[in-house]
Amino acid sequence: MKNHQVVILTPVYNDWDCFEILIKEISKIQQTEKAISFSIVAINDGSQTECPNYLFDNKEVKVHKIDLARNLGHQRAIAIGLCYIEEHLAFDFVVVMDSDGEDVPSQIPTLVHTAIKENNIVFAARGNRYETSNFKILYRIYKKVFRLLSGVEISFGNFSALPQKAVKQLVLYSELWNHFSGAIMKSKIKYSSLKIDRGKRYKGNSKMKVSSLMLHGFSSITIFLDEVALRLLMFSFTVIAAIFPILGIIGYMKIFTPYSTPGWATTVGLNLLNIIFQLFLVSLMMLFLVLYNRSSQNVIPKNIYHYFVQDFR
Repeated sequence: MKNHQVVILTPVYNDWDCFEILIKEISKIQQTEKAISFSIVAINDGSQTECPNYLFDNKEVKVHKIDLARNLGHQRAIAIGLCYIEEHLAFDFVVVMDSDGEDVPSQIPTLVHTAIKENNIVFAARGNRYETSNFKILYRIYKKVFRLLSGVEISFGNFSALPQKAVKQLVLYSELWNHFSGAIMKSKIKYSSLKIDRGKRYKGNSKMKVSSLMLHGFSSITIFLDEVALRLLMFSFTVIAAIFPILGIIGYMKIFTPYSTPGWATTVGLNLLNIIFQLFLVSLMMLFLVLYNRSSQNVIPKNIYHYFVQDFR
């Protein structure tokens, strides 16, 4: 049986105590998993605390660290990590996951073996979660809005296994710079998903606050800007088309019936015309935004990632 080289890529921002536990968990898996050789790459996303040197002395798995020159956020840290691994490290698969325990390490072999069998990207679809009720409600709203605007359903996050071929393709997509899973969906690279429950955070509190969730959500929606613009355009034209018959009815009632009170037809008519004008402007702005986005030069992560890499250990 072939021994597959699997690199585990995980962004870290100050959570070195959680990262230490993750290393121990993966080391336990390595002791029993004979068909896979693991190594770990932590993306130090501008942490304010130092990574302990003893973490690199692990005997079961190789541990590496990429220091970024500045904090770039979770998604861009993943993009840079994938670019660095693709160019500098030997691997058959890359597993992208969080370092805080919410992505369960014991499920890594399941993801990898499924990716080997299907020869495509495999995501961990969200099962049970341990966040607060408010977070769960907001996350459900985000999924509904994403589905409504983009026409695509999203039920997974970053936790995934990627074959080498997919990584080599993905680092050439500009969308990767803003949103990892959204870029894969947009790229048409083949993927599947397995339902896997979320774990509990090892220590401390989650960094994903309401504002972070909103920013993350907007980033994912911008990946599908063309589809969003088209849907908003169709919605605007539908509303405009529905308003014109109403204006006709108002005019008829004003001129030919005695039911009209003074001034109401003018007020209602002007308000409806104002709605038409605003919808037309929104549609025009969305059209220009899409055209500008298509004509502008896209950022290719593979071409720029090295500007942000400060050190590798």
